[in-house]
Amino acid sequence: SLNKPMVKIVDMDIVKIIAKVAERDIDSIRIGQKAIIKPDAYSGQEFIGVVSKLSPVIDRDSRTCDIEIEAQNPNQRLKPGMFARIELTVSESKVAPVVPIEAIQKVGDETYVFVADDGKASKRIVSTGISDGISTEIISGINAGDKIIITGLTNLQDGSPISTGGKDKPKNELMGEKKEGKSEQEKKENKEAKK
Repeated sequence: SLNKPMVKIVDMDIVKIIAKVAERDIDSIRIGQKAIIKPDAYSGQEFIGVVSKLSPVIDRDSRTCDIEIEAQNPNQRLKPGMFARIELTVSESKVAPVVPIEAIQKVGDETYVFVADDGKASKRIVSTGISDGISTEIISGINAGDKIIITGLTNLQDGSPISTGGKDKPKNELMGEKKEGKSEQEKKENKEAKK
């Protein structure tokens, strides 16, 4: 027929890749998010793309959502119909100090910890990150090596004098500070040395 096109022109400099994302991970995907594309045809090679579209619909049978990823296609190596594995980073954390959850205090919108500073408690406003229910990442507000106070926090205020030991039971325990007495491992090592 005269109305049927004879040639279809395809732009291969930028490719669009459709991937399926599990329903539980949808909330972690954003437009503009980096994607690593690993085509099965090119073992060990990676291409970088970005998420360009998120489908508003979830497939009822597979419980997945389609996302579209756009990627530069150097030398037109990525071809229509190829299979690839896609890696998306859904959460990322830089190396940051971690403190026991009980050391973190919250009053209103303010989150803080107390740091031992020259025999006194110093209140530090902090931003928290990932928590596992036992420890919480501190994104900002403290420095590596700071002695975080983890006990005796009930009536503690900024500038309060603190006690970390002596003859009496410690009033304020510091994170990372060795408790008095010997550990079970040290006791075991001493017994073995005496034999």
